[in-house]
Amino acid sequence: MTQTNHPAITSQHLQLSEQAFDLLLQGNGILSVRQYIAETHPDQNPDSVIAEAFQIFSHLAEEPQNVIRGFVLTNTKEIFKRNMEIGDFKAAQDCLKMMLKLSDSQPPPQVEDE
Repeated sequence: MTQTNHPAITSQHLQLSEQAFDLLLQGNGILSVRQYIAETHPDQNPDSVIAEAFQIFSHLAEEPQNVIRGFVLTNTKEIFKRNMEIGDFKAAQDCLKMMLKLSDSQPPPQVEDE
């Protein structure tokens, strides 16, 4: 992430914004993330931290396509692992389909039973 020269943004704020980004990426809702920030970092403004987290999404949208693909593949792999751990096999299968699609791979040919 590119750090801005805004004087009000501290390194703690940036680290917390990256943590909020990760929480949002994992599927946590904004209200849950806001509550987490308020409870664990009462000295930080949750709305400001979340706004900075959304800036990370904006910066990613400006990256070259292959960087975005790698980012999504990496995070889809993590989501796949979590779904396998909790036994959500349908969601894990969806992750595999997404990874296959993003990897530009073709599925193996279907073998017909004779």
